[in-house]
Amino acid sequence: MNTRKVTKGGCISIPVRMRRTMKIRPGDALDVEEDGRGGISLKPHLPRCVFCSGTGDVEMYMGKGICRRCAEAAGKGEKNGKPENTGGQGN
Repeated sequence: MNTRKVTKGGCISIPVRMRRTMKIRPGDALDVEEDGRGGISLKPHLPRCVFCSGTGDVEMYMGKGICRRCAEAAGKGEKNGKPENTGGQGN
């Protein structure tokens, strides 16, 4: 067990051996969550799609994540897999 103190700014350091094993490098994003048992969980950040919250096939576009499925649906003018109502325009 490795014990670390929390700084005034709320920071902790991850031991170098753990960083090497987990391939965590300076600048990497980590998701910090409560684990439901009184502990804290750190996981590598996975970009999520802003539309469906999925993590598969996500690419960043203008600072936002979008998955291939949602990008294709948006390109076809679909909403929830169905053609979006354009209010009579373009029909």
